Amino acid sequence: MKTLIFCILMLLVSCGAAVSQPVSQTSTVPGSIDPTGTWLIYQNDGSLVTGSLIFVRQRGDIIDIISDTADGTAAENRTAYIRNGRLIYFDAPGGSAAIDATGSRMDWSNGTKWVRQSKSLPDAFAVRHSDKWPSPPAKPTVKPAVTPTPTPTPTPPEKVLPDITGTYTIYKANGLVDAGVGSVFYETGVLTFKVTEGRAFRKATSFVNNGVISTGWSTTGTVSNDGKTITWSDKTKWVRRP
Repeated sequence: MKTLIFCILMLLVSCGAAVSQPVSQTSTVPGSIDPTGTWLIYQNDGSLVTGSLIFVRQRGDIIDIISDTADGTAAENRTAYIRNGRLIYFDAPGGSAAIDATGSRMDWSNGTKWVRQSKSLPDAFAVRHSDKWPSPPAKPTVKPAVTPTPTPTPTPPEKVLPDITGTYTIYKANGLVDAGVGSVFYETGVLTFKVTEGRAFRKATSFVNNGVISTGWSTTGTVSNDGKTITWSDKTKWVRRP
């Protein structure tokens, strides 16, 4: 009978050699082994089950086991028991496992193997009670983008035309003095321009928009800041006389 048990144990060890991750072949060490840590899963053929992790924590004779995806989107919790410090089993059907002497591998009765990646657990285990499990990480809350309210461009105040009534000397576009004399006055409340040449004269009414004068002569004029000069769109100028 002892010979048969020895052969079975040797067969389990030889199956473990198919795992791609190296496992120490240290001889059996008496005493229990704490399986707490993070484990990787290998299939019967020795291939790694990617994207999954196993977290194990021992509490006396009770073993808490959580299988979790690497991105924390799915998890499954189970409780098992450890006997003789080396044998893990479930009360309900689900198989059992033997921990090797180095504590780095579990050989399960279904042929799969767990290889310990580290002896540490995620920080969530340290802050929860022994009967609680860490929840998958919460997805970050995405705040809606705030569109800044554009600052309205201030509207400049409308330019007010100064008092330009009076008599003007007219300068031609070439700078020479014109023979005519200009005058600006209000006639029935309308700004009026008049050019007198001897006994002849011509007259035009106008309107003002934001400081720009438009006349019936199809010309526009702008007034200097001191109100003494009117520059016209035909390049002529009127300069008010004292």
